[in-house]
Amino acid sequence: MIRTVSLLALVVVAVACADNEPPPEMELRIALVGQSLSRYDPRDYIESPAATVVPILSAADVAFTNLEVSVDGEGCPCVPTKEGNSLQVARPPVVEFLSEMNFGLLSLANNHSWNLSEGGVRSSIQAADANGLTHAGTGTSSAEAVAAGVRSVRGQQIGLIANATVKLGADAAAGPSKPGVNLLRVGNVKDWERNLVSVRAASDSLDVLIVYQHFQVTPEDVAPGNEFGHGLHSDLDAWQQEWARAAIDNGASLYVAHGSREFRGVEIYRGRPIFYGLGNFIFHSGQPVGHYERDVWESVVATVTFDGVEPSRVEFTPLVLDEGTPGDNFLESRGVPEVAEGPLASSILERLVRLSAVHGTVINVTGERAVLDLKGGLRIR
Repeated sequence: MIRTVSLLALVVVAVACADNEPPPEMELRIALVGQSLSRYDPRDYIESPAATVVPILSAADVAFTNLEVSVDGEGCPCVPTKEGNSLQVARPPVVEFLSEMNFGLLSLANNHSWNLSEGGVRSSIQAADANGLTHAGTGTSSAEAVAAGVRSVRGQQIGLIANATVKLGADAAAGPSKPGVNLLRVGNVKDWERNLVSVRAASDSLDVLIVYQHFQVTPEDVAPGNEFGHGLHSDLDAWQQEWARAAIDNGASLYVAHGSREFRGVEIYRGRPIFYGLGNFIFHSGQPVGHYERDVWESVVATVTFDGVEPSRVEFTPLVLDEGTPGDNFLESRGVPEVAEGPLASSILERLVRLSAVHGTVINVTGERAVLDLKGGLRIR
């Protein structure tokens, strides 16, 4: 028998359901992690890789990382520009793995973006698109590379602008009709202004805007006559700070960087966080055990809570990456993170506190977590 229901009854049911629904939550949570130099798919070599980290990423509304490799996809006309251990390349399942961990925001701008030349730029973009990741920092043109990638998250429009201050020549730069990287070269006024124009335009139309910089240069890299197009600057840390603050002055909700293999401190500027470096998240290094200091194998998840469009709180979870044990699948299975515990967790968080105190930032540690309260900061929107 087909039963009919009166329109009035449907209305009554709808109203009753609406009355019982909880009010929409205003908070938005974005998890930021270190760079992902992920040359291999950990699922092929480890049972439940990053098992203790995944729940933290999944509890956020979306997670962000930088993909520190070029993707060699099917049919890619990829031409290597490096060789040996400097040629950091991955297959598309690596991006699929990141997507499964709740990474929805991905920077493609770094010193390895050009490892497979134009074909690699296109292939990396295709892999991100195929797995539903919003990306920024490279493109088939300079306009596309500098533009914000935009993702809708719980009704909020989240934008990501990414650039690279690295050792790449002019051939790696995206052009008017040429695939490449959105470079931000030291002392390059055109790069600086092009990126700020993008920040201003994006901030006018978005709820939250992340500005990312892959910052990996030394004084030697910017010396007169360098091959990378950088101008001379006496204090590169001061230059990075100047750019980070300029990004926030022009509308960025937060600034985050990678480049240094170790994580660095956090500054609060005009009530908004500047993460000067989050270190490593996945680190498939080809170097032997002991080549790097222990700090390289430690990092944090920084989960930023937004109250409406303003960041209000950051919670830090300490991570430790497995440096590996030589043997079968040594390189393929090393460098995957898990949540640190006990004295190691305390040591990682204490280092974060010390590095941030240099910027006048107070981070409170409770047990094996740390919290940065931003509520007292000046709101600029």
